[in-house]
This record gives sequence, structure tokens and C-alpha cells, in this order.
Amino acid sequence: MKYVWGIIIALIGVWLLIPWWPAGVMLALYHALNMLSGALWPDALAPQEHWFLTSLWLAGVPVLLSSLLAFRAKKDKRYLLICGTVFVSLLTISLFNMPLTAEGGRRWKVANELQNTAWRSYYSTGESLVNSIEESAFREREKAQNNLGRLIAESGKRQPLSYLPEDAATAEAIWRRAIDGEGIAQLEERASWLVDQPDLMMAAAILGMERTNVALDPRRPGFVNVILANPHDGQAWQGLALQEILTLHNGREAGEAINKALGALIVAELSGNTASPLKARFEQMCRTLPDWVQQTYAILQARAQVDSARHQAQAIPPETAALADRGLPLPLNAFRDVSYLQNKNYGQANVDYGKYGILPESTSAIGLPAMRDHIGQATVQLSIDTNAAGVPVLIYVEQGSGYWQVDSVARSAAHSWRFTPTGKPERRIVPVEFVDNRMGWEGYYAGVEQLAQALALRMARNNPPAGDDPTRQLMTFRSGNIPEKGGRLVVSRPRDYLRSSPAQRTEGTNAQRWKSSVQELRQRNQTTPRDTDLLNHLATLEFMYYNVMHRLDAPRETDPAIRYEMLLSSRKHFLELIALEPNGFRGWYGWALTWVDEDAEVMAGGTVIARQLAAKVDKRATRLIQVFERMMMMRLPDNGRKRFSTIMARMEQRYQMTPPESENNASDYLANREKLAAQIVPAAQPLPARAAGRSTAGREKMAVVEGESGVVDFARAGVTPATRFSPKKIQTAGSTPAAGEVYLQIDVDRTGTPLLVMVTQSSGSEALDQGAVETAYLWRFSPGGAGKQVDVVVGYP
Repeated sequence: MKYVWGIIIALIGVWLLIPWWPAGVMLALYHALNMLSGALWPDALAPQEHWFLTSLWLAGVPVLLSSLLAFRAKKDKRYLLICGTVFVSLLTISLFNMPLTAEGGRRWKVANELQNTAWRSYYSTGESLVNSIEESAFREREKAQNNLGRLIAESGKRQPLSYLPEDAATAEAIWRRAIDGEGIAQLEERASWLVDQPDLMMAAAILGMERTNVALDPRRPGFVNVILANPHDGQAWQGLALQEILTLHNGREAGEAINKALGALIVAELSGNTASPLKARFEQMCRTLPDWVQQTYAILQARAQVDSARHQAQAIPPETAALADRGLPLPLNAFRDVSYLQNKNYGQANVDYGKYGILPESTSAIGLPAMRDHIGQATVQLSIDTNAAGVPVLIYVEQGSGYWQVDSVARSAAHSWRFTPTGKPERRIVPVEFVDNRMGWEGYYAGVEQLAQALALRMARNNPPAGDDPTRQLMTFRSGNIPEKGGRLVVSRPRDYLRSSPAQRTEGTNAQRWKSSVQELRQRNQTTPRDTDLLNHLATLEFMYYNVMHRLDAPRETDPAIRYEMLLSSRKHFLELIALEPNGFRGWYGWALTWVDEDAEVMAGGTVIARQLAAKVDKRATRLIQVFERMMMMRLPDNGRKRFSTIMARMEQRYQMTPPESENNASDYLANREKLAAQIVPAAQPLPARAAGRSTAGREKMAVVEGESGVVDFARAGVTPATRFSPKKIQTAGSTPAAGEVYLQIDVDRTGTPLLVMVTQSSGSEALDQGAVETAYLWRFSPGGAGKQVDVVVGYP
């Protein structure tokens, strides 16, 4: 038995030595104090109030007892005085911090509920939504309606407060007495905790506006509390509009206040719920306001009614329209608009100053703001209220252009205008029309297409532009003609998107899966335009689809016209990629490959540009081009692959391109490429009759020089007598006729028809080169064998 007691004592000792027992003691003490405070104080008190009073009593009781013991021992009355003071203090603090009646308990409990997270979040979110609704109701009605719906939804989620129905009934009796001037203090006390009673809050807001100067504190909640109690209450929105108008007297900028007041009145029109029990009292309060406030309110209410009628396609009563067109009798305030950098080279605004009575000496030229969007043409309609002297006192946007920068510039410019005085306030609607002189994206794409084709032809004809950057002209063209917005909108990993897309999980034929993948990427490209990664992936997929369409078991896909549409779409998207990245090799390489059967010169020149750009990046880019080439050539008809390889072998020799790093034996590679370059280029794949054919880039700017032509040794070249057409001398418009020699390399088939004409040495004039190439396709050579290469020199004296 003694061993058992020894074990028990040892366990107790170990338990006492382990440091968890102080925590256990503290936890037990906490629960004991919690039970004590729950028994001492009413439930209406919040937990922190329970602990506050309990702590006071726990601290005061020892002082009280020690004072009593000291008085008993020493019979010193000073200890009795200390004892009485402590007791009175504890009693006073307790009575001041606890409800003494049942109604007081409910009021106290509701006050605690209003401080919890849910109600505080509702008030914070609600005030923000009310402010947003006011600001957007006039110009962005849909946004305001969405926010109003959110506010209504949030109000429906409110937690019910812990008051009884008789409290609400008593509150009604109180506000009915208060509007007659009795018990106003009692009304304010009820409004502090029955916050979800709309009529009570409305009465408090009306009396508050009458008894205080709202203009001194524009942040005073007032009618905002009524709206938070019942967002459907149209009269509360009307009261909020009045409150905004009154704040003009504290130096607030007129445009901001009037815009919010007009927005609140528009919401009141939308709700249609203005028949409250306090309507007569609200109208009585309005009649006590200054005359300029009443007139401003009436005019803005008419404008709100006109705006609502327009949106609902309803007839506007003549008297309402006449009232809406009256000028606002506002005090003259300083305008505080944000100024925007204007560039008159981008575009200018047109205003008919004489028609609207604007004095010419008060006007100045209005430039287009420095913005990234291309607007084309955009019109802003300004509503301008002037005083009797013709000075604007209120300017706001009656109908926006869709671009907030443009609207702000028009509004800022109107501040300096002065109108012909009429001796009374006037309202004028003045349209300001902006015209963007920049070409925009569509015009830019068209310009890039011409420049890209012309540049590719120069590279193919051994006439590269000066300098080491062949795309410098395109970069200059980009920086001077397009807005920069959206140059690269990153969409992460389009391949992952494609793999996870429904098209990859669609059951069906191979043709259906190809088609679905292309369609999905096209839709994605429309939602996120000008994304370079997505454009590259889409254009590549379209070209690969074009390559395999002739092998698919689907009649529509094998139709040459349908295939050609796919080729054109791929070319268009590669061109957009060039437009966004003029010095990027991806767009150039893909765009060049789409010309393999249509214009071999453009294909050759574009590919050379791509390889030069890749060589400037790093070795990885050069290897990437090789992978890209193999992928793009996959499923391409044999003639197309051989045509591309033969032409590129010639370009490699001409530009002395180094062999790829993947080739172990460079000498063997160069020997094989030399043999390939000497072969005859296969005929191009037949294309629909409406195909573009050889490039005509810049041809519209060229003219034939009458009476002058090139000199060709037709006999030596073997041109048949019937087709010995001399190339006409061509000059670019506005330039003097050039002179020089053009060296042509012509691939001829067995019938003597030219398959391919390429310039091996340029004359230095694009016009002369173009004329020689076009004429050479008309020549016919003596037939024989499997085809041949003919070198011809065209001299222009």
C-alpha cells in the first residue's frame, strides 16, 4: 500500500513541476470570473462591459473591506470616509453603465449589435454604394442600377435587431408628435437605435435639415441613413439631392454637387416610391429653404424626369421640358477640373461658336487629349448654365463621347467661354466634336502590309535598306501613327488554354477537332485583341490547318476556296503580329511562309528578315526558328516544301548565312545547299482565281516613262521572237527616271514558261526592278529538257 501512495505522491509532484498547472489555474479562475460577471450584470451589456464592471468591483471590494477593517481597529473617521467614497464610486459607475429598465436593456443590446462586424460592414458598404449611385446615375445608368440592386440585396441580408414590435409602434407615435414640434429630443434618441425604421429616420432627417445648417458639414449622414433603412424610398433620394445642393454654400465645386444631386433625383424617378406618410412634411420643409435652392431643385427634378423619359422612350411634357431648359441660379464657384496634356497633332475639336452665342475672344483651339485609344470621331454634348452676365456657373456632360478624357477636356475648355449676356440665367446645350487625326489600328495594319511587302521585296532583290536593322522604317511608322494601348495584352500560356478547352475533349472526326480548336482561339482573340502570344499561336494553328485540309475526309475542308480563306486568315494574323512586334522574328517567319505559293519573292525576303532578327536575339532564337520551320512545313505538299527549300538555299548563298549549329559537318551542309540552289524551283500550288498573285506593293505610286525602255539581249537569253517585250522604264511618282542594270534569274519549265523570276542584283531602283520582273513573266523561252535556269540582264540607259 505504501508503494501506491508513493506513486501517487510522485505523480502529484511531477504534475506540480510541469508548467501547465499555472495555465490550468488561470483558466479555472477565468471561468469563475465569467460566471460571476454573468450572474451580476444584465445580458444587455456586451462582454467587454461585463469585464469592465467586474474588474472595477474586484479592485474596489478589497479597498472597501480594508478601509472598514482599518476604521474598526483605529476608530479613525478618515477610513470611513474612504470607505464611503469607494462605495459611492462603484455604485455610480455601475448605474451609469447598465440599463435600469427593460426598454433600456433592449436599447443597450441593439447598440451593441450595431457595433458588430455585420452591421458596420453594411453601413460602410452601403455608404460607398450610395455615393457611387449618385455619381453614375446620370452618365452610367446601367452601373447605377447594378449598384442599386446590390444595395437592396445587402439590405435584405441585415441581421434583425433585438427590439420588440411595441418599440416600433412607440417610435411611430414619437415621430408623429415630433413633426409637430413636440418631443424632438425623444425622436433623436429613438433614431439612434431603431435605425431600420424608415419613417422614423425620415422624420429625424427632415427635422435635422430644418434645425441645422447642413452646408457646414457635407458629410452629415442625414438622408443617407434613410436610404440605408429603405433603398426603395424615392423621397429619401430626393432629400439626398437637396442635401447635395445645400453643400454648394461651403465652397464645393458646383459640377460635383449638381451631378450627384441630379443622380439622386434620377434614382428617385426610377424607384417611383415617393408617397410616404411624411410627404407633406417634406414639402413643407422644402418651402422653408432659400429661393435659389428651391429653384435649383425644381429644375434638376425636371431634368431628371426628361432623362428618365428619354431612356423609357416616353413623351416629355412641354412644361417639363421648358423647366429643364431653364438656367440654374447658382452662385459662381471656381472650377476644379483636372487638366490633360493636349496634342493638336493627334486631333482637334470643332465647335460652332457663333451658333451658340460664344464670344470669339474667350475661345482657344482645343486639342485631342494625349490618350491611347483611337476615337475616330466623338461628340460631347455639354450642358452649360450661365448667369445673367453670360459667365458659366455650371458645366457638366449632358451626353458623353464614351471617352472620359475627351469629356473632361471639353468641359475644361468650356470654363473660359463667355456667352452673350441675356440679363437672366440661361441653359445651353453645346456639342463639341472631336476628330482623331491618327490612323488607328485598321489604317495602321493596312500601312504595315504595304511596308512589309515592299521591305520583303527589297530583301529578296538584294537591295536591303541602309543600316543593320531592316525593320527600322516599320518601327518609325508604328511610333508615329498608332495609339500604344494594347500593344501587348498578356494571356498566360495560350497552349494550356487550348489543351484544356472543350474542343480537345470533343468527340468527332479529325476535321471537327481542327475546326473547333481554330474557332476557340479566334473567339479568344476577339475578347483579348492584340495579344502577341495568342496571335502567334492562332496564326500558326491556322496555317497548319491549311496544310492538312486537303487530306481531311470532309468535302468542305477540301474546297480550294475554303482552304484559301484559311490561308488568308493566317496571313492576316501573322501580319498583325508584325504590326505589334516589327522587330520580332515570329511574325515575319510565319507571314513569309504563307506566301510560298503566291509570291516567292515576298516569301524569300520575309524569311531572310526573320532569320536576321533571330540572329540578333540569341542562339536559342535561331534554334527556335528551325523547330518552327519544321512544324510549319509539316503536311505541306511536297512541291511546297521543295519550293521553299530551293529558294531559301539561294537566299542563304546570297546573304552568306552560316549553317545551323545542329549541323555537325558544315562543309557537307553547304555543298548540299549549293546543289539544292542549282535545281529548278517547282511550280506553285494552284490557288483560286482571286488570289493576290505576285506582290504589287508600291505599284500604284509608279508611272511608265513614255518612249523609254530597257535593253535586253533576247537572242542570247533564248526568248522567243513573239514574246520579246522590252521592259518599260518606270519611275516612282515625283522622282526623276533612274538608270542601271537589273540581273534576273529565271526558272523556266519544260514548255519555256517562267516559273519564277528573281532579282539577283538590283539596279538600286525599286521601280526599275519591279518593271523588269513584271515584264520577264511575259517572256517565253525555247522549250526543252526538264527545265532550266536562265540569267538575263536588263539595262536601263
